[in-house]
Amino acid sequence: MFKRMLVVSAVVLAPLGASAYEIGNLTCENIGQLAGQTLLAKQSGVPIETYLSALNDRIPGDAYVERQIIASITVIIYENDLLTGMKPADAYAVFQQDCARGQAEDRVIRQQEDSGATDEDGSQGTAKG
Repeated sequence: MFKRMLVVSAVVLAPLGASAYEIGNLTCENIGQLAGQTLLAKQSGVPIETYLSALNDRIPGDAYVERQIIASITVIIYENDLLTGMKPADAYAVFQQDCARGQAEDRVIRQQEDSGATDEDGSQGTAKG
């Protein structure tokens, strides 16, 4: 059952992974906690507008990346009925793991860029002079 939820969630989260996984001052644990709390709010009948408003009131005005992540996760959870059957702990695990995976992929890409790798296979480019 949990594996099926991971597959469903991976499909749902795929749009978030299209670019660098920037999380601002949040941690992957924070993202997991947000997902679990958001799912609980949805299951409790809290309207999305009310929930987002309450979150926005608690976020500093200059936290643009964090606001974008919070809005994205909230919309994903509220608009996808496949996630409704999950438990908050499952949502926590899926989103936290997705974040950790995204951060690890970003580190690999940065290391490749820093080492001068130019091909997908990680081989380094050579300059002819």
